[in-house]
Amino acid sequence: MKRVRCAQAFLKLNFDLGLGFLDKIVTMDETSVSFFTPESKRGSSQWLPKGSNPSLKFKRQESRKKQMVFSFFDNCDVIFQHYIPMRTSVTAAVFKDVMNMFLKKFKEKRPEMAKRDWYFHFDNAPCHTANSTKEFLAKKGIKVIDHPPYSPDLAPADFFYFPVMKKMLEGVEIVYKSVQKEWTRVGRAIPEDRFREAFRKWVER
Repeated sequence: MKRVRCAQAFLKLNFDLGLGFLDKIVTMDETSVSFFTPESKRGSSQWLPKGSNPSLKFKRQESRKKQMVFSFFDNCDVIFQHYIPMRTSVTAAVFKDVMNMFLKKFKEKRPEMAKRDWYFHFDNAPCHTANSTKEFLAKKGIKVIDHPPYSPDLAPADFFYFPVMKKMLEGVEIVYKSVQKEWTRVGRAIPEDRFREAFRKWVER
C-alpha cells in the first residue's frame, strides 16, 4: 500500500506545482561499475637462451572488482558524480559526506535552482533511510520525495540512467584508472531530451 501512497503523493505534487514540478527535482542513486585488470603471463612457447627471462604477456580479462559510483541528476543532465574507493561500505556517514560534496556542486552548477524550493529523490537503501541521514536532510532543509520499497521502476536512475550508461559502455574495456573518465564521458553524451523524456515517463508510471 505504501507504493500507492507514494505514487499519489508524487502525482499530487505534480498537479499542485504544474509543469514546473519536474524542473525542481534532483534524483540520485549508487551503482557499481566493473573494470578490467591486466593479468600477466610469462610466455613459454618461444625459445630463449638459457638463463634469460621470458617476456611478460598481458591479457585483459574481466575482473570481479568493482567501483561504486554515486550519480546525481535532474531532467537536464548529470549534476554531480562521485566515486568511492573499492571495498568501502556505503554507510550513512559516507552518504552524508557525498551529499555535502553534491550540495556544493549543486550550488555551482544550478545556482538559481538551489535558491528556490527543490525536491530530492532517492530509493530506500539503508544509507538513505537511516535516522542520521533523515536528520541531516531535515537540517539542510531538503524536501524529500518519498520512494516506495522494492520499486526500481519508479526510480529514474534504475529505469533510465544506469541502464543507458551501462549499455553505452558495452564493449569498452575499462581499467581501474579509467572508470571515472569513461563514466563521465558517457554521461555527458546522453542528450538533454533523453533526461526530459525519462522524467515525463516517471510521472506516467
